[in-house]
Amino acid sequence: MRINSERMRERFSMMGKNALFTNITDMEPEELIDLYAKRNRVEHCFRVISMRDLASPVYHWTDQKIRVHMFFSYLAYLFLAVMYNRIRPIYPGISLTSVQDMLAKVRLQYIISGKEVRKNLDSRDPEALHIAASLDLISAA
Repeated sequence: MRINSERMRERFSMMGKNALFTNITDMEPEELIDLYAKRNRVEHCFRVISMRDLASPVYHWTDQKIRVHMFFSYLAYLFLAVMYNRIRPIYPGISLTSVQDMLAKVRLQYIISGKEVRKNLDSRDPEALHIAASLDLISAA
């Protein structure tokens, strides 16, 4: 294995620096940077959706099926973003990629006794159970 020292120096000299090229002329630089950061968050969320198989693509043959797939991808993104924004104040250390893992640890149980039906949240992970209770997921079911 050989290391190209010149290329490595060039790469290190650019670390932490970005150049944004745009045709948007009616925004302040700070707004453009914020817009760029938001775009990165959205792209990251779609990567998580595809990585976690929340809206897996099927081989699409028609434009309508492609639009339906994009709609379901958007719904998955919206759900993931809403859950992340609701969980973050309760559990500040959580990342976007671990939201689904945390929610997957929680089970909703329906306990039927005669004509009475009770709902119960269950999890082996106390943090997941605390988050589910804080989000009041039992009333949403």
